[in-house]
Amino acid sequence: MTLDQRLAPALTVAPEIASMNMGSFNFNISAAAEKRTEWRYSWEKPYLEASKDLILSNTFTQIERGMRELARWALASNSNATMWVICTIWRTSPIEAW
Repeated sequence: MTLDQRLAPALTVAPEIASMNMGSFNFNISAAAEKRTEWRYSWEKPYLEASKDLILSNTFTQIERGMRELARWALASNSNATMWVICTIWRTSPIEAW
């Protein structure tokens, strides 16, 4: 999943609060493939099995870009709550955030 795809829900729906994972993590749902015997689509089983070798990255570059895009959205929408969270994480002022 690209960073654009990961940011799209927060930028589109504009929730009052959202989270951002601040590090990479493993996401393994391959065991689910062993529990099913029937599949609706041919891609389902290989997709689950491939998750055993999957890392969802959150590089410093990705985190910084995400924070900058959310900060721009917060300033454009006058969302003080969102800006407070961003500035608290960055320990900076709203103007310095981007």
